[in-house]
Amino acid sequence: MEHKSDGREEMIEGLRRHSRGAYSEAMRRYGAFVSSIVGMMIRDPRDAEEAVQDTFISAFRAIGRFDESVASFQTWLGRIAYNRSVDSLRRRTIPTGEISELTASVGCDDTDENLEADIDLLREALELLSPVERTLLTLVYFDDIPLDEVAYIMQLNRPVISSRLYRLRNKLARIINERKKQH
Repeated sequence: MEHKSDGREEMIEGLRRHSRGAYSEAMRRYGAFVSSIVGMMIRDPRDAEEAVQDTFISAFRAIGRFDESVASFQTWLGRIAYNRSVDSLRRRTIPTGEISELTASVGCDDTDENLEADIDLLREALELLSPVERTLLTLVYFDDIPLDEVAYIMQLNRPVISSRLYRLRNKLARIINERKKQH
């Protein structure tokens, strides 16, 4: 969560004044976050890089519409990144972090001898999902973003996000079980 004493307010005011230093600061602070959202949706590195740049350009142009009473700057920026990614996909990656929470939620065996095989199956199953589905799972399970913020980023309400997560976990469980039967 962002803290008021970390210079964020000054950075936002600098963005509103079109300060180059504020632009650099925003990209430094939030570049990894934006890249994470974009990277989950867009596989091609060049297209992803373009979407990241488009995100920041769009945010800088729209900074006058940023409303802190609606969302934090990071969440607002995440929404722009998500929208730029969707736009990019209309015109024309599996997480490597800790995934044990997701493996448990889709019914994988978490014993040591089977966990590695189940993680591989989960990665295969994630590849079969749409970019939007992978992004939702990534934001919740890997980036640990609260559901209200994920809902804002993806322009959905929390019950819809919860419902989609439930269906996605069931879908992953079915895919994994089918794959286990094939092995």
